[in-house]
Amino acid sequence: TEFNFSTGEYFLLSVLKIIQTFSNRRDQRELRLLIIDEIDIALHPLAQKRFIEKLLQWMCEFNLLIVFATHSLPILESLNASDIYLVENDKIYNPI
Repeated sequence: TEFNFSTGEYFLLSVLKIIQTFSNRRDQRELRLLIIDEIDIALHPLAQKRFIEKLLQWMCEFNLLIVFATHSLPILESLNASDIYLVENDKIYNPI
């Protein structure tokens, strides 16, 4: 049961439940926004990379805009430089 999941597994399950609601909507053309803070929390670096790969797939499949915060180097390395924004105080840098 999910009561025995680790923090990382529970986090992934929560995101998968949200993604499922996006996949069940009637109008797939309508853009949806998903914001995730600390996307790398309690996930092994390999799991982080695989999770990002799936999110990129779902973004196209379900017309999602996913914005997330991370400090994870494996996640940053798996993204295109044009997709990475550094927000520092009142300034936004892209690409970094």
